[in-house]
Amino acid sequence: MSTKKRRKKYFDGEFVGIPSRVLDAPAWRAMNPSARLLWIELRRQINLKSPNNGKVYLACRPAAKAIGINKSALAERYAELVHFGFLRKTTEGCLGLDGTGIAPHWRFTDLAHGTHPATRDYEQWDGAPFLYTPLRGRRMPSRKPGHRVSRKPGHRETGEASSLCPGKVDIVSAPACPGKVDISRSATPKGGPRWKH
Repeated sequence: MSTKKRRKKYFDGEFVGIPSRVLDAPAWRAMNPSARLLWIELRRQINLKSPNNGKVYLACRPAAKAIGINKSALAERYAELVHFGFLRKTTEGCLGLDGTGIAPHWRFTDLAHGTHPATRDYEQWDGAPFLYTPLRGRRMPSRKPGHRVSRKPGHRETGEASSLCPGKVDIVSAPACPGKVDISRSATPKGGPRWKH
């Protein structure tokens, strides 16, 4: 039996292979099983014919549906994969020009990225446990003495120098109206010369 026929017999269709080096890593064994499933689901997006590591993405809803977890818990699984060194974010998610969301793009650390070799960050894991801090919790202003938060949306007031609020240096005056030097040609006076036919 030829090699091609043997492969077809044992591997019917496409499959996702997990390298032994990844499976044997202590970071892989310390991860939550749903984070491992997310890694496998993301790995399905890798194109072997034209390498796209660094451009791999999977939106929250399809990923949550594929691995069978709640959409709100998916951000924690992504953060866990980053903590243990299996993924690195290459671009942030954003809102596209047409109003649809664009998912963040990721790269696998065990694969080459463009001309850069694999970094294998999971092998440098220091054994620190994964503690999830929600992104919304980090964006909230801190409650320090003398720090006031106004109730107006998008507006903060504070007396501290380390504030995120814009100061007088950040606010500049409106640009002045253009002068005669800025105008390249002036309008024709009323009753002036007209175009001849």
